[in-house]
Amino acid sequence: MAFFRGIHNTVSNTVLALGFFDGIHRGHRAVLDKADKHASYIKHPLQVLTLYPHPESLVNGTDFRYITTYGEKYFVLKRYYKNSILRFIRFGTTIREMRPEEFLLYLSDNFHPEAVYIGENFRFGYQARGDAEFLQKSFQAKNISVQAVPTVQEGKEVISSSKIRTLITSGRIEKANALLGYPYFVQGVVRKGQKLGSTLGFPTANIYPCSRKLLPGRGVYAGYVQGKDFSQHALIYVGTRPTIGGLQNPVAEAYIPDLKRKNLYGMRVCLSLVAFMREEVMFSSLKELRRQISRDLETLELYLQRSSCMINYTLNGEKMGVL
Repeated sequence: MAFFRGIHNTVSNTVLALGFFDGIHRGHRAVLDKADKHASYIKHPLQVLTLYPHPESLVNGTDFRYITTYGEKYFVLKRYYKNSILRFIRFGTTIREMRPEEFLLYLSDNFHPEAVYIGENFRFGYQARGDAEFLQKSFQAKNISVQAVPTVQEGKEVISSSKIRTLITSGRIEKANALLGYPYFVQGVVRKGQKLGSTLGFPTANIYPCSRKLLPGRGVYAGYVQGKDFSQHALIYVGTRPTIGGLQNPVAEAYIPDLKRKNLYGMRVCLSLVAFMREEVMFSSLKELRRQISRDLETLELYLQRSSCMINYTLNGEKMGVL
């Protein structure tokens, strides 16, 4: 899968899929699946065109957090659409202030697409004045087909990135995973910590997530960890370690009960969260914390017995790996 930033090394005659695609959830993949099928039929590449940073962070000045960071977005797309091209276009003042017709001219002049696929609610141009109908009418004159793909619903509710963000931050990870279509995950390099886990008898693999990564509600989760040469179930904690004085930024820690490999430092791993177990608690002593971790492990074992397929979560037929 190719990856580019900006309009350098542009590829003409592709099928363009337009959107921010944060999370690349089931609704996004409805758009991408149709675009990929079209691209395969005409034997031309699928080019996924997205923006960075999120427009909301510039327009509203918010501290926007991503379900999938840039690297994680590439990782998921590579698994689903391995022959596609991912291209990030910087959302700065120039793009922000383009009128809808100017943005479409920018697309056609730089990418010369054969077809364009969008979600039916796709908006673009200054103050989001452009919509699917405007895009279709404008590109029709250039003989560029435009397909606006209907939203995907779970029950009566539209699947959206904003809905998934709410579920993740509130710890409702199983519901979030159902809408994503794969387990929510955090990637990072295992770093040395205070070795408190080893002191307690439960050594952990610690990663410090990107500051822009949307993290789940603080607490303990059942999940699994994958590295270059292993994939095993784990007890995963996300939080600030309040029992030992607290941290300024949250850490993600994984205790892997059956890990044979002893040294994970420097390894890039993927922590996938499958089920919420309990909220973060500040304990009165390390002894009390140790007892709780033992209880958490018992709960994890019971969960594994009930959900024996947990380790077999797959992404497009392949087990989740790391970049």
